[in-house]
Amino acid sequence: MTAFDIASTFTNEDSNPNHLLFLIKALFLFSANEHWDAIIRIEELTCHSSSDIDPIPSRIVKAYLRVQIRIIALKGKRYNDAIDHSTVAVNASNFFVKIEIHSKYEVFTELFGWNLKSLWQTTIQQRCLALLNAGRHGEALESYHSVMEKSDKTIKASLRAWFSSPK
Repeated sequence: MTAFDIASTFTNEDSNPNHLLFLIKALFLFSANEHWDAIIRIEELTCHSSSDIDPIPSRIVKAYLRVQIRIIALKGKRYNDAIDHSTVAVNASNFFVKIEIHSKYEVFTELFGWNLKSLWQTTIQQRCLALLNAGRHGEALESYHSVMEKSDKTIKASLRAWFSSPK
């Protein structure tokens, strides 16, 4: 982690590269199984960033990490935890459907191999799956209807195919 601290000294106090370095540091903490430390850092960056810093990278990382925590919770059959993390991920990524994040923030694809084009869709699908696994069928259906209202034809077709296939 010292390497990230040293790297930040070479950003000429430019807040956007520093912000990106802090996000990457949080991702490495997450990869080192320091999940909650990483989540707390991302929450702090999301809430306390100055107005000259683009908030979208923090929201992308927040959504991605919450999806990963949801996977861990689901494997442990902690369905309510999985729902909570999925809900945070959905809320963090709700605006992704309206902008082309994959082209503007390709650094995440280049560094980590993330598919940003489908991040919003994946968060929605995973939340519905967690709701179904928890036996909360009404909420799952409500979530499905909500996402279908926000989606274009291409995403709707993809979601219909995904929801109609066995899980």
